[in-house]
Amino acid sequence: MVLAIMIVTKFGGMSVEDAAAIERLRAIVQERLDQHPVVVVSAMARVTEGLLKAASLAAKGDQSDG
Repeated sequence: MVLAIMIVTKFGGMSVEDAAAIERLRAIVQERLDQHPVVVVSAMARVTEGLLKAASLAAKGDQSDG
């Protein structure tokens, strides 16, 4: 029997907030390329809050800029 190990790394929020943070993320992933990592990246910092606010306004029929 062969046991396979999967390396999954998840980044989001402050870890992708700006170019410097994304560069740190890139370096972390680069160090693990030999392990063939699966990389999951969620919304950048403050994006989720904006999306939730827009959805809430849309649900109320509000078409303003918020």
